[in-house]
Amino acid sequence: MIQIPFPFTISRAENVLTSVDSHNKVWEQYIDLNRIMSGVRHSYTVSDMLIKYSEKEHSPVSSIPTNVLRLGTPNSYGDLSMTGLVRDESEGKVKEYLNWNEKGSEQMEILKRVFTQIHPEIRGNIKAELTRQLPRHYMLFCVSIYPTQSFERQKQMQRTNPCYDFMTIITSPTAFAKQLGLDVKRQINTVTTTVFHGPVVYLDEDKVNKFIYQSLVKLRESESFPNILPITEQEIILFVKDKKYQVQQEYRFAVYTPFHKYSEDHILLDVSDGLRKLMFPVK
Repeated sequence: MIQIPFPFTISRAENVLTSVDSHNKVWEQYIDLNRIMSGVRHSYTVSDMLIKYSEKEHSPVSSIPTNVLRLGTPNSYGDLSMTGLVRDESEGKVKEYLNWNEKGSEQMEILKRVFTQIHPEIRGNIKAELTRQLPRHYMLFCVSIYPTQSFERQKQMQRTNPCYDFMTIITSPTAFAKQLGLDVKRQINTVTTTVFHGPVVYLDEDKVNKFIYQSLVKLRESESFPNILPITEQEIILFVKDKKYQVQQEYRFAVYTPFHKYSEDHILLDVSDGLRKLMFPVK
């Protein structure tokens, strides 16, 4: 059992605006879906700490530190059951339900043109479901938002792997995102790296796809983000999950390498001194 001294505070100055390291070609973008869609809430504030639950030998700052961090593709996270819940088969995927009478879907317009030419008699009766998976240009590093209430901390810990006996603190997500992007870029020798990071929002299963579509519309209509980096459907998908996983209170770092496609479901990232300095142990 992990015993956490509380309150536990580390002072920090956090900047959640987009920043660009043009010299190293590393970009980071903080994603807060609360700022796009009204009525969607998560527990994260910029003064919060982030926690990575793990076994002691898998933390870079334990008494027996590792020199690597494991990052996985969205698909690989869909196959895991890290919290004792059923695996999330929708991880990194989006479903689109198409109806002949609904306008605005490019995919349905294509189907209309095809079926009208081949089978004009079935016009108006087409419904379809498309499932798309994210391209293999993303790697995720997932942590938890440290709950402020003792009962929430206890519940969160009960849902972690019983083998986990260590917690690693990250106090500055922005700095961590920048260094993570730089470390990935160096290791895979790619031209540029972008790290999208922020808290996951949790919705009822039947509302997820509608939320993703509405978020894109709102995003294009507003200036919710400093528009240095484009936010697409692909990024929004990574920060929306089914409500049954809400106890995780997850915060994600999604490393995007547009010029590098991953052949494996994970990478073991060499931990730089710069990245290690941004992590702290809870003893």
